[in-house]
Amino acid sequence: MKQILTYFFLLCISLAQAQFGNRIIIEEDILTPRYISSGDLNSDGFTDIIVSYSHKFVWFENLAGTGDFSSENVINTGHGQSFSNAVADLDGDGDLDLLFTSFDDSLVYWYENLDGLASFSSPRLIDNTLYAADDVSAFDLDGDGDLDVLVTSDYDDTVSWFENLDGEGDFGEVNVINQGQNNGRFSRAGDLDGDGDLDIVTTNFGNTTLNWFENLDGLGNFSIPKVIHGADQSTHSFDLVDLDNDGDLDIAAVTNGRDRVQWFENIDGLGNFSDIIVITEDAPGSRNMRTADFDLDGDLDLLYSTSLESAFSWHSNLDGLGTFGPRIIIDEGGMFHRQAIPVDLDNDGDKDVVGIIQNNNILVYYENLTILGVPELDTSQIIITPNPVAATLHIYSPKFVIDAIQIRDIQGKLWLVKNEPPKDINVSNLSSGVFFVTLSVGSQQIIKQIIKK
Repeated sequence: MKQILTYFFLLCISLAQAQFGNRIIIEEDILTPRYISSGDLNSDGFTDIIVSYSHKFVWFENLAGTGDFSSENVINTGHGQSFSNAVADLDGDGDLDLLFTSFDDSLVYWYENLDGLASFSSPRLIDNTLYAADDVSAFDLDGDGDLDVLVTSDYDDTVSWFENLDGEGDFGEVNVINQGQNNGRFSRAGDLDGDGDLDIVTTNFGNTTLNWFENLDGLGNFSIPKVIHGADQSTHSFDLVDLDNDGDLDIAAVTNGRDRVQWFENIDGLGNFSDIIVITEDAPGSRNMRTADFDLDGDLDLLYSTSLESAFSWHSNLDGLGTFGPRIIIDEGGMFHRQAIPVDLDNDGDKDVVGIIQNNNILVYYENLTILGVPELDTSQIIITPNPVAATLHIYSPKFVIDAIQIRDIQGKLWLVKNEPPKDINVSNLSSGVFFVTLSVGSQQIIKQIIKK
């Protein structure tokens, strides 16, 4: 999965070793796909794909972790086009529910996973007052252990949140964080100032700044917007992750109007950011930033699409400090590569790429290939139980020696490190949500997903 690289005092820069296979079409008849997400909806251990497209919401079952998918499973139709969806356990029952917005109908709603096997309820309305509801995500914004809903609405430039009142998916009235200052396109939550609660970062397509809002008391009362110094025109999307491995959250961003990929360092862990650090200015129409460790070297790389030249691309984080290699094109050719996300579809421990090419109406994926002929570990010989977990995670293998364990959240923040780990790991201090367990076995790494109750 990875190659031992030799560095000569930074005079020699090694190219990233992850390689991706040719385009594989999952579905070629999805009219104008807008957004994709992923999660194990039917609790079979394989990651499924969710798609919003042309007045329809569907999911594709990952049949056996071999790259074979079912035909579309329709969740709902007739609610207007959606530019966002999210996968989260909204009712605290250990399975993954679905969140959607309807841009046309100004709706925010969710579907309960009734049995953990992807039998979904009818839509449950959260809100119908936000004009052109756009981006939606789920975070614990008030620190009570359940997942609330964060929403931006495009036409009224609003960022808002809805409290999960009982942990079972009953949501309160809208809490407007900010309105009318161009904050209504894209948002994410993360602890920018290191005080243990979740702050919010927002942008608006065509806006001149990225803003962040401090969670003042950990209960979801937010500050006025704080401009992230150096942000510039047309920031399309971003990810909140630790790019330089210093323990705080930085910002990786794409700027649609300037064809630029860039990042901002969280200088002091308190939410004071650097000027723009340019990675490339040759990414025409860049959009939909995501991060993952594609080359399994322990740091986070960048993934994004470029709509104007129709390509999916990535950059390797060469040194774990935020020094990025050149742009590597995974796929080009077609009409409007809209979005790509990192997903381990074949359960081999590395991140593959799933994407939508909008104007060709196709859902595609690219396998992250092994490049050195290192024998693949039989991951079935590594047992992690229970999953979902409340307090104690039992990790063992009858065949392999596990040298180290790391647990990171979905933002890439490192929460736990154990060298020569015991079989029983106390995870009771982790908040509810999805985490990734990286297990080091000799020279290889295996990544498993767990859900913390």
